[in-house]
Amino acid sequence: MAINNNYLCVYDLETTGFDPKTVYPIEVAAVILHPRKLTIVEGGNFWSRCRPPDYEASLSNLELWNFHAKANNKSVDEIKQLVADAPPVSAVWGNFANFLASYHADSTKRRSKFSAPIRCGHNIFKYDNIIFDRMCKEYGQSDKEGEQNICHPRDTIDLLNICTLFFSNQVEPQKYTLEVLRAYFGMKLDGAHTALCDVEDTSKILAKFINYFWEIAKRTKFQGALAEIL
Repeated sequence: MAINNNYLCVYDLETTGFDPKTVYPIEVAAVILHPRKLTIVEGGNFWSRCRPPDYEASLSNLELWNFHAKANNKSVDEIKQLVADAPPVSAVWGNFANFLASYHADSTKRRSKFSAPIRCGHNIFKYDNIIFDRMCKEYGQSDKEGEQNICHPRDTIDLLNICTLFFSNQVEPQKYTLEVLRAYFGMKLDGAHTALCDVEDTSKILAKFINYFWEIAKRTKFQGALAEIL
């Protein structure tokens, strides 16, 4: 695949804890970026709160609920009630899968998991993708091998890894958290740790990097650069 024609799904999950092998989402958000324009496509926004099956068990985790209450500018009781009143994760994940199904590559002649959107986000390799895969397996969006089948099965773009490579020889920024990156790039800090705000800001930073890489690639001659000198 010389040129990427798959849409980019920048997504984020707010959850009931910190262990991706056990937690459930309480918010699911995503934006769809056009593969060439790198802008959010019309209608390409998804967001929903959801009620996790471990909701009752999570209520005793005061640190967790204080965190989500502060991020949403709500009281702890208010955020708990919003999650309690939300549709179950099973329903929201099904809606999310249907949303993604609308964004297979335009050039494809036969829709498959390889024409599905590419998962993108910040720190998703070690967190969100693990939860994503579990939700797909639990709620019926997986193939016969048990692998998720609503996004590209191989490709993932993680902003955290890009920043690690790009800034590793620079003094600033000293950390690659989304909060630090927002400040570094001069973005507003309002709405941090709410899923929709996080995906919108991540998509802007990611698009900035991809556009930069494309420009550099056009002016860099790598082909044959490591051939043995006779």
